[in-house]
Amino acid sequence: MSEPRLAAVIGSPVAHSLSPAIHSAWATDKGVDYRYDQHDPGVADGGFERLIERLRQAGYAGVNVTIPFKERALALAGVASQTAASIGAANMLTFADDDIHADNSDAVGFAESCRAAGLAIAPRRALVLGAGGAARAIVFALKHMLNVKDVVVVNRTTARAEELAMAFDVDVAPWAARHAEASTSGLIVNTTSIGMKSAITPFTDEPFIRFDGVEAAAVDIVYSPLETPFLAAARAHGLIGVDGLEMLIRQAAPGFERWSGAKDPDIALARRICEESLAGKGRQ
Repeated sequence: MSEPRLAAVIGSPVAHSLSPAIHSAWATDKGVDYRYDQHDPGVADGGFERLIERLRQAGYAGVNVTIPFKERALALAGVASQTAASIGAANMLTFADDDIHADNSDAVGFAESCRAAGLAIAPRRALVLGAGGAARAIVFALKHMLNVKDVVVVNRTTARAEELAMAFDVDVAPWAARHAEASTSGLIVNTTSIGMKSAITPFTDEPFIRFDGVEAAAVDIVYSPLETPFLAAARAHGLIGVDGLEMLIRQAAPGFERWSGAKDPDIALARRICEESLAGKGRQ
């Protein structure tokens, strides 16, 4: 009897991850012998690297990598896709040919979530809120996958926004200017944790973005809760809002196809599974 194909998600923390539910639902739907689990190596030096080696030796086909290991994942790889190298981080490691291959599907996951929502944003100006690792993948997608010519980044710490701007040749505006920048943008993307249930920084009484007079679609990469205050405010003004669950599911698809051998995973099925899981957690 053949052994199942193995894959996993690695992060710290990772217990909350919806990725195992997504991959398991797709494996059942496709009828493939495939197991996807999760591992938390902790943040101590060397723990992530030792775990990767153990999984390689155990015959895993590959792993997804989430916070805080994406940069370390890229550094481990002997081969990196142009996307991962340009972003400076990898959320996918594939074990093959006695080497580690790095890729980044966050960018394509974001781009496909925008296309699926019908956002015709190619000629528009985009405003990105935040300048962390997720913002790097999204700025890359805006410029190189969605062909947005004018991208502006605002972040509470201007120095971090300027680092991102130098890497991707985009503009920076002060955090206090975000409302004015929103009024001239066709797409506004929240890459910060503001609005997330577990976020340290709460959604304060001061409007995160004032949507009065704004004509822009709003995308939030947060998916817990699905309806963040940012999205609720945008939708209250009649704007299109795209939640972070779309990006999560669509970034999972390339890894599933590569490691399970099955093609065309059912996006709608994964969304139903995730929504049920999130609803269950909300009742706890």
